[in-house]
Amino acid sequence: MKNKSQLIGQIFIFIFALAVFAMLVSFGYKYVKQIQESHYTLSIVDFRDKLSEAVERIRYRTGSVEKLALKFPQRHLEICFVDSESAESLAENRPLLHSLWSGSKQNVFLQPLSLIPIILPSIKIDSGYCCLTPDGTLNLRLEALPDKVKISPWELECEK
Repeated sequence: MKNKSQLIGQIFIFIFALAVFAMLVSFGYKYVKQIQESHYTLSIVDFRDKLSEAVERIRYRTGSVEKLALKFPQRHLEICFVDSESAESLAENRPLLHSLWSGSKQNVFLQPLSLIPIILPSIKIDSGYCCLTPDGTLNLRLEALPDKVKISPWELECEK
């Protein structure tokens, strides 16, 4: 009789240990995903803040040129800058981007889209818009004009 009760007790302990292990794994997975999502959000906010700070820093130094190197967020493939005053060709070349831009104040777009908007006041883009596909680091040329900051790629060409 003692052996039978010991066997039942061992089975119960094994099932209990298995349930505890399953709960630990599921909660661990959930929290790792939350940490990854928080890291992604922070990387987008950091990117936006550094870009905005650089534009503001050079804005009032007319004639100055500065190279800005930023770590590009990993989940995104492309960044597009839109000049709100001269983006006529945007509608025919990039209709989806045009529809996103025309309905908001946002003028910097990440592809795939980010939930965190990036708005740079008073920027100038030569062709009205400029889309870049950086490899890890985004290198920009910032040039202070009398009333705006001209943004152009440092080494890449804008994609149409």
